[in-house]
Amino acid sequence: MGADLLDSGLEYLQRYGWSVFAVRGKVAAGRWKVFQGERPTERELRRMFKRPDVTGVAVVLGAVSGDLWARDFDVPEALPRWAAAFPDVARGLPRVATARGHHVFGCWPGVTFADLADGEMRAGGGCYCLLPPSKHPTGHVYTWRIPPPAAIPRLDPATVGLDRTWCPDTSPPEQRDRGPWNRETEESENQRVRETEEVWGCNTGENGNDPVTLPELIRRAIPQSEHENYRTLFLLARGMKALALARGREWTMREIEALAFTPWYERNRHLRQGQTRAEYLSEFLRGYDLVRHPLGAGVLDATWAKSATIEPPPAARQFVSPDLQRVVTWCSLLQAVAGDGPFYLSVRLLQGKLRLGSPRAASAILRRLVEVGILAEVEKGGRDTNRATRFRFLAVA
Repeated sequence: MGADLLDSGLEYLQRYGWSVFAVRGKVAAGRWKVFQGERPTERELRRMFKRPDVTGVAVVLGAVSGDLWARDFDVPEALPRWAAAFPDVARGLPRVATARGHHVFGCWPGVTFADLADGEMRAGGGCYCLLPPSKHPTGHVYTWRIPPPAAIPRLDPATVGLDRTWCPDTSPPEQRDRGPWNRETEESENQRVRETEEVWGCNTGENGNDPVTLPELIRRAIPQSEHENYRTLFLLARGMKALALARGREWTMREIEALAFTPWYERNRHLRQGQTRAEYLSEFLRGYDLVRHPLGAGVLDATWAKSATIEPPPAARQFVSPDLQRVVTWCSLLQAVAGDGPFYLSVRLLQGKLRLGSPRAASAILRRLVEVGILAEVEKGGRDTNRATRFRFLAVA
């Protein structure tokens, strides 16, 4: 696969003038910040793809790649609705099938990042996305559904509705009470889940910060009708993301399938007719990748508490200050929750967490982390927008 990735990377660089780099999973296989301002040379690109365990090629969006933007459709219903409204445009823009949905590409100057209920608009400011034939951590291989033409269409995405949401927010509503269950079956299932937790060393119910225990989560995620399968799978994904946060590391695919999906599937009396187990599993994994708001405790508070209990990442060890080390650790956890998207972090919040005397001191810390390449500022916050600044954690080992 390495040769295919290199060949594709060279084609993206030479044919389209895109700034590309190698990735492992969804993170850079080495330093990539320099490629936000200038494209790599062919020699640099060949050297990148000689690194071990490279699984993909990513493109830096924005001016460095000819004003390239990517509209990320994460919710299945969103792309068809948009395409029906703008059929000629939809047929002409390059499109990639991703692990979650689709990326639609075009070029236009000045496009900024936007977080939408059905995905994201990704543009400059440290944004990048994977390109074919990259391999997603779930095993999905990115493929071109509409290959790019010789010249990428130059189009303001706002003029064709790509700056707005095309389906409702997918966050599930408050879950309904479960119907009656056979007590013997339920107790047997709880015992089986407890035994599984012990085998995997993740009995999360003993931690007071945990929003929900694993058996409780599975019980809450069992649907009451076949129309609730998607929503309850997403609830299950949110809960597993919260438990991953509590334990300080992500689940592997094997873990989340064995601990969460399999019990959910085996107990579900309302599976849709004609939908296979593999299709449900794919839907669950896609939902897990989509989660931006884990179930239960607030993400910022939970990750801050966790940052005091785990080993700081390698990037934090360049600092002597314990406060700086903890902030770097905190940002690494926030990035893990956000996946390949950016995360919010305000100066006022950081000031409060570190008990600093002024917002200026907190701002100086964040500015220092940006200067040394640990963070990238994706979207500036402020009083005029009433939003915190969005960052991306770059220093992934």
